[in-house]
This record gives sequence, C-alpha cells and structure tokens, in this order.
Amino acid sequence: IICPVYNKEPYIEQCINSVVNQTYTNWELILVDDESPDNCPKICDGYAELDARIKVIHQKNKGHSESRNVGIRASQGEYLMFLDADDFLYDSYVLENMYNYTINNNLDVCLSQIATLKKDGELVNSTFKYLEIPYEKLSGTEVLCEMINAKNYHASMCSRLFKKDLICQNNLFFKKLICDDEEWTPKVFYYANRIGFLNKDCYVIRKLDTSVTGSNDVRTCSIKIIDKVTTAVLLMKSFEKFNLTKEQKQILYAKFYSFMNMAVYSYLKNATQLKNAELKTMLKQQMKEVAIYRNELDIKNNIMLFFSRILVALK
Repeated sequence: IICPVYNKEPYIEQCINSVVNQTYTNWELILVDDESPDNCPKICDGYAELDARIKVIHQKNKGHSESRNVGIRASQGEYLMFLDADDFLYDSYVLENMYNYTINNNLDVCLSQIATLKKDGELVNSTFKYLEIPYEKLSGTEVLCEMINAKNYHASMCSRLFKKDLICQNNLFFKKLICDDEEWTPKVFYYANRIGFLNKDCYVIRKLDTSVTGSNDVRTCSIKIIDKVTTAVLLMKSFEKFNLTKEQKQILYAKFYSFMNMAVYSYLKNATQLKNAELKTMLKQQMKEVAIYRNELDIKNNIMLFFSRILVALK
C-alpha cells in the first residue's frame, strides 16, 4: 500500500489507522514523506516504530507522482494499492475482501466502489458504481469502453488492487502531472487481461478545498491547462500503437480529446488573469499534435468547433 505524504497532518492518523485496523494482516504500508513541512514525518516515523509492516521513506520534495513511483520500486508485495494521505479505507474488511476476490478470480486489477466524505461530514456511498457487465470475460480495453459509455469511468488509481507485475513489466510509472491518474489508468486497463469489480464500498475520498487538484489560483490553473493538454497528447500517441477496433478507438479518443476541451474551456474562462504568452504557444503547438487524430474520431463537428474557439482565443 503506497501513500504519498505531504502536508496532511489533520488526516494522516485516520489514514494509517484504516490500514492498521484491517482484518487482513499480510500487508506492507509504504509512507513516502515528500519533505512534508508539518508534523507528518514525525507521525509516520512514530507508526513505523510501533509496526514493522510500516515503512517510511523520507525524500526531497518531488511531488505525488514521483512519490508513488518511489513506493512502487520499494514495494515487496505481489499486489499494489494506492492510498492518499487525506483519504482512508472504508472499513476493516477492505483488504481481506479485495485480496480474496482478486486471488479467487485471478485478476490483474480489482476495482471497487468509492465513497465520498463531504466537507460537512456527510458520507456519500458509491460515487463510482458497479455496472452489470461480465467484467472477467472482457478485456481491459472492453471494460474501459463500457465504463466510458455508461459515464461511470473513474480514473483514480485508489480503491483498486493491481498486480505488481502488470505495472512493472509494462513500465507503467506515473508522469509528473497534477492529475497523473488520468494519463496512467487507461494504459493499465489496456494491459490488464482480467479486471474484476468488487461490488462494495472500499475507499473513502475526502473532499477538501486544500487539495492540489481542487486549487484555483492562477499558477495552478496554468499548470492544470498544460497537464490536461499533455495528457491528451500522451494518451493519443500511446494508444495509436495499440491494437484497437475502430469502435474502441472512437470511444477512447473522444475521451482523450475531452481533456483538450477541458483545457480550452479553462483557458477561455481565465484568459484575462492568465495572460501567459508561453501558455498560448504551448496550446498552439499541442493543437497541431492532435490535429492528425481528427479522422479517428466520430465527433468531427465538435472538433471543428473546438478548433475555431481556440484559434480565436489564441490570436
């Protein structure tokens, strides 16, 4: 279980305790302290002194993506789970249930439902829901397309159990992006031979104003725009090499292209505040990168609208 830790002092104990209290006991928790400025390093070290299954890695600040990569490389288990330091496992049976389901069905990836803890303390169950599809009989790409079509796709790497060999043998390490899961997860689905879905809430996401992905300051907004476009280009280039049907390609590329649309929308909405010549140049360059994929998509009218909007904005 790999947990990047940075500036989450109010939540880190609940996060760690949710692992310590599991009925399944053969686990390893790797806490990657990313030079956290609060008391998290001391708290993590305290837990490691009490429980040999908990390991702490202290590193110079590299960001959450590289922290996860460091955890993957240091891990000893056959399966990987990712846990954010402000989230926690739903109950004490999560690892037992997910591990048994994974082993019994010989899965590469085990999905589960996700609950959300709102800022007012309300727990909303099953924000990522089970679909009535024959998961184990489908390829990873087929599962991914079914979820996208049902508008029930969640890119999060959390709430899931992954066979470590699947990650390492296919070099599926995280890119340095704010929403690194958006670029990472579709590739994991593609390489997975067997995916299953445990129809239970296993993970709780805590909604916070202080999260990096939720921040709306000008600098973070610029980075998000760059990252969304970068994600779209990386995925399109990666999947261009994969063996896909025409229908799969249309579904997936439409999803990837949506990241471009998100970036454009964010740029147009915040253009006055951004005033960044380099950002404009980058958007223009990336537009040329994805232009070659227009014929792959079944959304040509939307694409032309997208291009006309962005060209006007970037004059």
